Order: sequence, then structure tokens, then C-alpha cells
Amino acid sequence: MYFVTVNGKEYVTAHDKALVTFLRDELNMTGTKDAENADWVLVDGVKTSARAVRLSALKGKEIQTIEGFDDALVRSIAAHLTERGGIGSGFFAPGMAISAKDTPFCENAPETDSGTLEKVSGKRIFADDVNVPRQVYVRPVFAKNVGAKITKIDFSRALENVRFGDCIQKADIPGTFDGMIGVGDTVSNTEEVAALVVTTYLAEMNALCALINIEYDAACEHPARPVPAMPECATVLYSDDDTLTVYTNGDDPEQIRRDCAAALDIPADWITCVSSPVEGAKAGRAEVFAALVAWLTQQSAKVKF
Repeated sequence: MYFVTVNGKEYVTAHDKALVTFLRDELNMTGTKDAENADWVLVDGVKTSARAVRLSALKGKEIQTIEGFDDALVRSIAAHLTERGGIGSGFFAPGMAISAKDTPFCENAPETDSGTLEKVSGKRIFADDVNVPRQVYVRPVFAKNVGAKITKIDFSRALENVRFGDCIQKADIPGTFDGMIGVGDTVSNTEEVAALVVTTYLAEMNALCALINIEYDAACEHPARPVPAMPECATVLYSDDDTLTVYTNGDDPEQIRRDCAAALDIPADWITCVSSPVEGAKAGRAEVFAALVAWLTQQSAKVKF
């Protein structure tokens, strides 16, 4: 068991994990983002990356997130950041606030508009912050062996695990989408996705993905896939009337809506796209993956990779 003190309150969890995962997925403290320079927290008063530290290293330490800042401090920081050029979409604003905590401010900070305060306090909602009832979790399995041809995708071992939900492949796509490769395709890079693992057990996702066996006609050298500075993510709400609501960090919701409709082979007006744009975020692929799983399983779906 791991005991973690966050904002003055002690929590307990059974599994070791990255602090950012614990904060977001277990405590629903979404002000700390899973992205470089948006993941800052204070550990015993020291600015620390919540992506880089695990719970096992935090025994006896005090963690403070943006949710632990009082309103007066948030107002003062918001005024300080606004004076220095603004905070854009607000995705990185809570991390900026952590970084600026020790900057001298005036005691009586000027009034700041409610939208800016929402961003700095971490209350503005982005795609990865959205969680809907009874959602399934989705993660891609990336192809390896660049230059080799896929001969088989075998998930029989995964089927033996009671926490495995489904494995979606290129052949399952109802419409047109070039974001996946399948049996008979040649791998061109390590960003190509060969399968989507579906489960309701987020903590088991890595183990389930490891049970998907992709076979190739050759064993080729391939570079490791780097950890992205900002994960691709999307959440899709499935409604009983067969309509979908796609939550995206992309800045072109109409294009995303068209791409999802083409992949599912359904009218675009069956899809609503809610966009909270984030600077530098990749968009398009994760949204289609989440929409595809939601449509095929008739459950809301969340994907992040």
C-alpha cells in the first residue's frame, strides 16, 4: 500500500504509479496535466514533475497541487501572469502558476476576469479531463519491425484475462480511415497502430497491451517510440440514440467530425465535436480511435497515448 499526502489530506492506493496518474485518475485533480511543463506540483515546497516521480518515492512528503492554492494566491498569480503576456488556452496555466508561486506579488491583486481565473486554477476542462459514466479505456498497440510486413495479430492470450474487453483492428473499421495498419501491411514507422485494446480496468491497460502478439515476416531493427511531450487523447460520449459527442484538444472540430463520420460510415450530423484547443496538441487520430471504439462497443470511450 502507498500512502500519499496531497493538499494536506492523506490518501492510500494499492499500486505504485506516476504521481500524475494518481492525481488525475484516482483523485480527479485534473489541474495537473499529463504533458511537459503542465505537470508541475510542489513536493515539500520544491517544484517537481508529476510525470517523473512515482508514489513509492513520496513517502512522508507533502504534495501541493494547484487545487491546494487558496483563492487569493490564485488571483495574485493570475494578475502576475496576465501582466506578462497572458496564458493562452489555459492548458499550461496551472503549471505556470506552480512555477510562479514564489514570485513576489502585491497583497491586493487587481481584479482578473473569471475566464483567466478558471484557467489558472486548473478548472478549465480539456479532452483528457473529461470522464463520463461507464466509459471504457482505449490504448493503441504500436507496430514494430519497420520495413517488415504484418502476418498475424493474435490476441488469444488477452482473451484469457477476465479484464480484457476487446481488440479492435483495421479490418473492424466500417468506413474509411488510414490511421491503422493490419495484416498484410508493411510497417513504415513506429507511430503506426496495429490494434486498439479496450478495457474498463485502466490500471491493467499496460499488461493487457503486452498480451497482444503481432507477428511479422521479418525481424528488423526499429527505433524505440519516444515518450510524447503531450499525449494524444480524446473522450467520446456514446448516447442511446446512436449519436456521439467527441471531446478534442484540436482546433478544427469540423474536420475531426468529418473524419470520425468517414471512419464510421455514418452521417456527420450524428456527431457533435466539443473543442478546447491546446497549443501544440496533436488531434485527429485519437478522436477517431475513441469514436470507433464507442461506435463498435456502444459504450463511451476514452483514449490516451
